[in-house]
Amino acid sequence: MASFASLGTVLVDNFHYYDTGNTENPRIERHLGGGGLYAAIGARIWLEPQEIEVPVGGRRPEKGHDLSQVFEVLDEFGEDMWQWDPEQDVLQANIEYRGQERSFRYLNPRPQPTLTCLRPSTISSIRVVHFCCSPSTLAESLSCLGATRPLIVFEPLPPSCTPAHLADIVFLLPQIDVFSPNHEEMASLLDKKNEAVEVLTQRMRDLGARTVVVRAGASGCYVSNASSKTWIPAYSTLPDVPSDQVRGTTGAGNSFLGGLAAGLVKQLTAIHTQSDLDIIQAAKYGAISASFVVQQTGLPRLTYNDQGEEVWNGETPRSRIRHYNGPESM
Repeated sequence: MASFASLGTVLVDNFHYYDTGNTENPRIERHLGGGGLYAAIGARIWLEPQEIEVPVGGRRPEKGHDLSQVFEVLDEFGEDMWQWDPEQDVLQANIEYRGQERSFRYLNPRPQPTLTCLRPSTISSIRVVHFCCSPSTLAESLSCLGATRPLIVFEPLPPSCTPAHLADIVFLLPQIDVFSPNHEEMASLLDKKNEAVEVLTQRMRDLGARTVVVRAGASGCYVSNASSKTWIPAYSTLPDVPSDQVRGTTGAGNSFLGGLAAGLVKQLTAIHTQSDLDIIQAAKYGAISASFVVQQTGLPRLTYNDQGEEVWNGETPRSRIRHYNGPESM
């Protein structure tokens, strides 16, 4: 049964690249994207496919459909992970590049995944849920929960990170276990563009956030709760990691939160209580998940070694977390 779910988008991004002077015949590329997809992959690096559920928000394209090959890559990570909706088309978006100009538009209505999108058996077994949504969509899901609740990891959508939405988010903070905007989103939310991350994080804590994990790109993440206030470096910035490890950052923040959630799932499986959770170690799992995603444009490559162990981009997650934790963990 699933112990982790990601309620974010899974979509097809149609990239249109127009060369200078070419307004009619762009170069077109199709890639899978979305916060739900990358969070699921971040979790999958640590968890088995059957432990993860992600509503795709549309029907699976049939063999021969021009989108069928785009989605075949999902099967490499485990067919059990993906929950298809036979009543809807999969979400698509057009992203056009004309010189330095970029435009984005959805081609069909964007679904708003809530807990009701999950299988009933998943709702009863889930340990951690990642939400990548607006405050109103999160509130709708939280209203469905009973006394036994999973841990809630909330990644607010960028349009929700404005002062106009601050009151809505503050109202929900007591029900959120991990609140995780990136550093720019938090500055926008609090309308404090020039304040240090540590100062902004404390402001969110003063407003009622229990644990804040601020994702800050190459600077890593800043974690703050009642027992910890510390920076967690990005794996790629460790002194003995090759400098060419970062080739694309799309989905890095989402995959970080998927890895963090997987770290919490593993802890809950081992200790059975939320009071003893180590958010710092969970954030390190997130850093390792993100380290695999930034090594290429798109999704990391999953293979198996001679012992049948999963290998991501030629390396095991276990070896990276040991490297990250230092010689004392070897």
